[in-house]
Amino acid sequence: MSNEFAAFFLSRLHSEDVDERRLALTELNEILEYVPVEELVRLLTDKDAAVRKLAVQALEELGDPGAIPGILEAVTDSNREVGQTAKAALREFRTEAAVAPLLEGVKMRTRKCAPPPLSLCEIFEVRRLSRR
Repeated sequence: MSNEFAAFFLSRLHSEDVDERRLALTELNEILEYVPVEELVRLLTDKDAAVRKLAVQALEELGDPGAIPGILEAVTDSNREVGQTAKAALREFRTEAAVAPLLEGVKMRTRKCAPPPLSLCEIFEVRRLSRR
């Protein structure tokens, strides 16, 4: 495949036709070395969820750390499938910049779900009641 082939499909990424954008991304996934990271990051805000998901997958495959900020944004995508794909992509980067925000999110959810710690008085009361 050549640069001309890549240029043809890169131009289709700007099409108003969602099917054309999807097809272009699918074809470009075969020749990612010709695709600028910026083009794929731009597609993370496409109005079509399938295009956003394909863009995340392409960025994961490309493996360029410059894509991490865009993929982090995609984690909170309005489409659950896009968000899940973004989380999986970040794990594949295996860098602190990619994984640390995911771990922080887990900590935040854990804190929200965990019961508040007991006070010293409550601990003594639980002990007193358990001895009965």
